[in-house]
Amino acid sequence: MNEINFKIIYESLIEGNVIKHSDRDEYGIANANIEILLNNIVDKYNFLLHGTDQIIKNGSPLRLSPGRERYGKINKCEGFATHLASIALLKALFSNRHANLKYSYKTSIPLKLTIQGWNPNVERDFGYIHLIYPKSSFVREYDTWQWVTTDRNTFFGGCIEVIKSDFKYPIEKK
Repeated sequence: MNEINFKIIYESLIEGNVIKHSDRDEYGIANANIEILLNNIVDKYNFLLHGTDQIIKNGSPLRLSPGRERYGKINKCEGFATHLASIALLKALFSNRHANLKYSYKTSIPLKLTIQGWNPNVERDFGYIHLIYPKSSFVREYDTWQWVTTDRNTFFGGCIEVIKSDFKYPIEKK
């Protein structure tokens, strides 16, 4: 992907736009690897990602959920994001509401998704990956993919629509 298209995509997302799958040709990314594109945005522009099944209005605050114990401390409320497009893709395209999604992140082992209790409601045909900011509001949980915030001043930016074929990892259904 050339730098000009990359910059246009970044600017469109930072302005809060939604890049639909049908818009990819217009942006010059019809055949691009979306995971690599999003990882480049994270690395180059210092953002985090959030995968979901819906378009969330630009500037909306990240919803914080009741916290759980983390390393001997309990946060009252917390929200989550990731620096890895592979995890954001997983979150955008698979629901954990009706099944148990098992996956791990290790740089030495490729991502593999195991769906325990698979049913048709788990997989989505499409989803959305939003930019999340500011990254400085988050703390990375050790060497994991997960970044946690307790800051209510954390917001959604624009998003890109992703489809099943954007997820390039093995899936085991149980």
